[in-house]
Amino acid sequence: MALVWCATLPAQLSFRLDVGDSALEFGRPFELEVERGWPRDHWPQPFDERGLDGLQLRLLAADTREQDGRLIEVRRYAAVARRVGELVLGPFVLRTRDAQGREQARTFEVPPLTVASTLPDPPGAIEWPGDVRDRRRAWPWRVVLGCLAALLVLGFAGARAGRRRAVATSTDSGAKVPSPAAIARGELAALVAPPADAAAQLAFYVALAAIVRRYSSARYAVQAEVRTTEELVDAVASGQAALRDCLSACDLVKFAAARPGAPDHERARRAALQFVASGEEVG
Repeated sequence: MALVWCATLPAQLSFRLDVGDSALEFGRPFELEVERGWPRDHWPQPFDERGLDGLQLRLLAADTREQDGRLIEVRRYAAVARRVGELVLGPFVLRTRDAQGREQARTFEVPPLTVASTLPDPPGAIEWPGDVRDRRRAWPWRVVLGCLAALLVLGFAGARAGRRRAVATSTDSGAKVPSPAAIARGELAALVAPPADAAAQLAFYVALAAIVRRYSSARYAVQAEVRTTEELVDAVASGQAALRDCLSACDLVKFAAARPGAPDHERARRAALQFVASGEEVG
């Protein structure tokens, strides 16, 4: 399915993006084709793949041919969507320079893609809470007073225990709490690369994502456990690219049943270590 075909005169610059199939799913590979055209006596700038951010890409082929006095460049990719929902690509800018050094430029925009999730719908219907009038009546006042008295006793005991722990900590000058980065590095070093077994690979990437999210919560004071990959990447202050690479690899295994190889395991671990190191550099 060709998403867009644009051309402008007299520059004769054109752009086409073809995803082949409109039914895209998260983590499921599909073929993507990018075609650019310009006059034969022009020299274009190289294609900028940053316009395809949100897709995991592998270049399959690239060639250029002459057609009707123009040059047509075609690039074919194997692509995987890394986001669910509306995926906006571009805009794409085609710049060329003619023999006299004059520059021609054209910006092309494409309609957004829609990426479906591969997760099944939750079982059962949504149940709403009942009418508040159906709830049990409040406890008798004697029970309430008894609970308050018990809470006061427990609070007093907890305060005394906390003071004792504070005194013990102040006298132990050799004790040092490890930093979030030190904890994360130790957990990553102890994480064993999985064999070529689906269950073992899933356990490895679940554990890897949990380590990275725990570190993010401790280092940047964000609720990393309840954020999507993109939300967490936007929330941290450094190392966004490494964090996205690591969590995207984990998401493909956890939610799209991907089966990466041994080099991919180590690549995901290195991305996690790079993210942790970037948090130390910013201080």
